[in-house]
Formats: sequence, structure tokens, C-alpha cells
Amino acid sequence: MQAFREDQRDKNGIMPFEARHLDAADEQAVVRYFSGLKFHPATQVVETANVPMMHWRGFVLVPDKSGTRELIGNRIIETPENFTLYDLDDERTEFIAYVPPGSIQRGAAIAARGIGTAVSCESCHGAELHGVGDIPYLAGRSPTYIVRELILFRLGKRTNPGAAPMHAEVAHLSLKDMIDVAAYAASLRP
Repeated sequence: MQAFREDQRDKNGIMPFEARHLDAADEQAVVRYFSGLKFHPATQVVETANVPMMHWRGFVLVPDKSGTRELIGNRIIETPENFTLYDLDDERTEFIAYVPPGSIQRGAAIAARGIGTAVSCESCHGAELHGVGDIPYLAGRSPTYIVRELILFRLGKRTNPGAAPMHAEVAHLSLKDMIDVAAYAASLRP
């Protein structure tokens, strides 16, 4: 909350506005509420060389009705499994994340051993990326979210003190490395 309030994270989003308008008691209530929730992963990771042709509908990708398929290339394609539930903002909405073939195995190697001069993800985020202390867990999170956050670290958009170690690490990761690590992390269960 402090990082949002001080524009050290998501400067253009809604969270900085919300964080600045909470008093101390409300902030503590929010922290207690969200820290008490049990995380339920909602994304199934599927390695595939080709994916359904997609188009945007609002804020999500949806498969084209033609059934046409295209090469995935070096991308993550994440889409709701059930668009009716998604349209209703139903918290039970599950997602499919299509990732390039081999990305989970390659991501597991990077997470365990690092790559180049980048240290292993597990050295900070713990075994199977379950988090350690204030360092968040990555297991089971959306791979699109993970890649977006890694890019924000690289661009210097995450400037809170806790983000500092990530700036050095992402400097050594290619976009493919980021996608592979995200695919692996998302495939794990918390």
C-alpha cells in the first residue's frame, strides 16, 4: 500500500488513488482482509506450438469463431475458459495460458540455477517459488501478470525499496527468459 501511495508502483493505475484515500484504520482493515484470503490458482498452463487465433473483447483475448489457429511464437496467450462467467465478474472464472513448447522445463532450470549472471529465482522466492518472508510467492500466479511485473522492474516502474534486487536481476533476462520463468511459476501449485 505504501508503494502505491508513494507512486513507487503502478503510477497510472487506480491503486495509487485508492491507497492515498485510505486512512490508517481502513488500510489495516484492508491488509487484514486480503492477507486472510487463501489463494486459489485460476490458470491452467498449456504448452503448445499453435494457438487459436485471438481477438480482443474488452480487456481479454477470446478465440476467433472461425477456429483458425496460428503459431504461438514467443508469447503467452491467456484467455478465460468460460466467457459467461468472465463477463459476470465471477470469481470462479478459470483461465488457460498457452505458452511456447519447452518453456516450463526451461523456466524450471532458470528458477533453480539462474541464467548468465542472474541468480536463481528460488534463491529469493524460495523452493518451488512459494515465497519467503516479505518476498512474494510466484507459484500459481498468472504468467501474464508475472511477465508484466518483470517488464515493469526492467523499465524502472517499480521503485519501492523492496523492488531494488529485482532491477539487477531482470537486466540479465531476455523476454524469452521471462516468459519461460513465468510459465514455470504459473504451472506450480502454491
